[in-house]
Amino acid sequence: MQKGKNLILQIKNAIYSKTFQRIHCVGKNSFTRTRKLPFSTVFSMILKLVKKSLGIECELMEPLTCTLKASFF
Repeated sequence: MQKGKNLILQIKNAIYSKTFQRIHCVGKNSFTRTRKLPFSTVFSMILKLVKKSLGIECELMEPLTCTLKASFF
C-alpha cells in the first residue's frame, strides 16, 4: 500500500514540476500562459481516461507489429 502512495506522490510531483514541463514541451512557448486548464489538470485528466488494464490500453494505442502463428494459441 505504501508503494502505491509513493508512486502517486511521485507522479503528482512530476506533473507539477516546471522541469518536467520544460523537458516535455514541444516548443519554447509551450505551457507558458496561465490557462483555465493548466498543464497539471490536463495531464491528470488524460491519466484518468484509462479504463482498461494498462497492457490493453497500450495495445490499442500501438497494435502489435509482429504476427503470431496459430500454434501459439
